[in-house]
Formats: sequence, structure tokens, C-alpha cells
Amino acid sequence: MPLPRLHGEFNVVMDPETKFLDSGKTMVKLRVVAKTRKKVDGSWVDGDSSFFNVVVWDPFATNLIEAGASKGDTVFVSGKIRERQFEKDGEKRSSVEISVGDQDDSIGLSSRWPRRSKSMDNAQANIASAKAALGATDDWGQDVAPF
Repeated sequence: MPLPRLHGEFNVVMDPETKFLDSGKTMVKLRVVAKTRKKVDGSWVDGDSSFFNVVVWDPFATNLIEAGASKGDTVFVSGKIRERQFEKDGEKRSSVEISVGDQDDSIGLSSRWPRRSKSMDNAQANIASAKAALGATDDWGQDVAPF
């Protein structure tokens, strides 16, 4: 029986960890959260949160690294759900992870929410300083069309 699949948008809660295996494969591990929102007395409040470990294999891992995914980003994940059993301090535990690596899986930065990057902030600062140096303003005057 095939493993169940999970598709959705998640927030990355810790920076992805990249591992280069002896076999030549690349693996990326990240932790994500899905939060629900509900309306209570006319105000939106956070509901339940579900945390997942995500294990990403090549070629998806390389693509995720090149996209620069980091803590705070929103990612879309489509992969198989796996339960891992482990022992910690003599106590048996389990965790749910999403595995992304087969041809019908996918992961990537969500285009729903814009990313603020340092390069965008630097570009805006450079534009502002160039305008100031040239004495330029955004005031086109009343009689001049801005095109």
C-alpha cells in the first residue's frame, strides 16, 4: 500500500540543514509548521499548530538550496508522510516527517507571500540615495503625466 501524501503551505521554523552524503546525494532537512486561524468574537486568532520534519532529496534539495530557503519563509510541500520511531533518554518516541524525493513530489518557496531580502532592501536604499544625489523627487507636477 502506498504511503499517504500531504500537500500544503508551511512556514519554515528553523534554517534548513544541508548534508552531502558519501553516495554523492544531497539531502536537506528542515522543520515546518502549519497553523490554523479561527475567528473568535470577530477577531482572528491562532488555532492549532502542526509541526513536521521535512527531508528533501536531490534534485529537489539542490533546487531548495539555490532558492535560498530560510527560517521565516513560506514553502509549498508535496510529499509522502512517514513516521519515524526513535529512542531518547530510554523512552520510545515517534515523529512525523514529510519525505520529498520522488518524481511526483515537490517543494518550493511559496509565491503567495513576497519575500523581503537584503538585496531588495539594498536596491531600494541605492535608488533613494541616487534620487537624493540628483535632487530628484517623485513629484511630477500637476500638468505633467508620469509617462
